[in-house]
Amino acid sequence: MTNKKWKILWLSGLLTLALGVYNALFGNPFSKVLATTTATHYLEATYPTMPFTLDARAYDVKKGGYEFLVTVEGEQYPLVINGFWGNKIKRDSIYEARLDQPLMKQLGQQASEQITSWLAYDAKVEVYIEVTKGDYAEDVTWSPAFQANHPLVAFITAETPMTAQQFETKAEQTKQILNSKRVVYEYITLTAKGENGDVMYTTGFSPNDQTIKVKTFES
Repeated sequence: MTNKKWKILWLSGLLTLALGVYNALFGNPFSKVLATTTATHYLEATYPTMPFTLDARAYDVKKGGYEFLVTVEGEQYPLVINGFWGNKIKRDSIYEARLDQPLMKQLGQQASEQITSWLAYDAKVEVYIEVTKGDYAEDVTWSPAFQANHPLVAFITAETPMTAQQFETKAEQTKQILNSKRVVYEYITLTAKGENGDVMYTTGFSPNDQTIKVKTFES
């Protein structure tokens, strides 16, 4: 390859890198137009009966996306769109404001207690479930058939010290139990602590994962 071609490739790579850095820090006009279109279509599809006005703000480096202010009945809600093409919803504070936090806590505790009772080992289970205000009866309770806004997320900590192989076995058993009980989940994170209380092993899985991969931490 000639020096001229090497120089062209080098300059092209440098330009691509510079554009990538600039886009990460300041965004670009094309992405902003796409982000505005994405925000408008998202709001119209998600809240079809809700009148709103959309005010585009500057690219926010800390949030890593374009921030918009959505005004609904005099209240303003941040909406953040990211992605190079400005087509990913990173934050919807209208959705966040409509979450039923007390009911979420109640359902999470119920799910935690139920899952704990299924496990064949001592563990602390924390479950996160999202539900919207007004969508459920006051006396609703959690069960594997419960339909939340999204599949649940759980954090499980084994309370008894064990080897890496034992931990992997427990993780596989946990996945089998949740599947057999038909629990609808997005992701499960498992950790195990050593005798000194430090985290020794961790893993996680989604419903479609075929294998369990354990990460070991040296004490």
